[in-house]
Amino acid sequence: MNLHQKILILTRDSLSASVIEQYLASEGWPQLVTMLHGVNQAQDDGDSNDHRNELARNLRHADVVVVDGDVLTPVLERALVDHPVIMIGAPKPPRPTGRSAPERILKKPIKPADLVANLQQILAPIHHTLGPWRFCPGTRSLTHEDGHSCALTEREDHLLALLCRREPLGGEDLRRAVWGRASAVSQTLHTHLARLRRKIAPVRITCTDQSYRLDDDPV
Repeated sequence: MNLHQKILILTRDSLSASVIEQYLASEGWPQLVTMLHGVNQAQDDGDSNDHRNELARNLRHADVVVVDGDVLTPVLERALVDHPVIMIGAPKPPRPTGRSAPERILKKPIKPADLVANLQQILAPIHHTLGPWRFCPGTRSLTHEDGHSCALTEREDHLLALLCRREPLGGEDLRRAVWGRASAVSQTLHTHLARLRRKIAPVRITCTDQSYRLDDDPV
């Protein structure tokens, strides 16, 4: 366990938050931040600048988010798309596509041991081996087997994390996940993919039937 890892708790009521805090504090996690969310639908969906800014600030510093499935709105779903999440209770469909970060769903009532075990698993470093490269999402860096590294931009990191799922992803899914809207200019995606291709060579990003995927098989 890394005591510097920060956990953001999003729930509707202070009692639920207090129970979760007690679970985690008893296991030695001191870095806990709690926000009441879902109390006021208009506020949570962006009518309150203060609330929206506080949420954005807390998300920037959170290593994982523990969220009550009952408080999810489409706006919050989009905000969480690239954050590791532990969901307490099943969220209501439909769910957005294009998550680049892991997600676990725990049934209510939660068991303290299950919550802690899932936190330990989800916070364990995730590494992908891509040909001669080693990639850990969120680090904005690739490490070559010969020891040298290659820097990635935030969006290149996000794109590569999505592609590491090893499943075809359409351009619309990638634009929605990385830029927050499917209507983002296609050329912007193409430019970022071209730069990423140069950095991860000899690993390739192929496009078939307007879907993208990683291909690290030798040519």
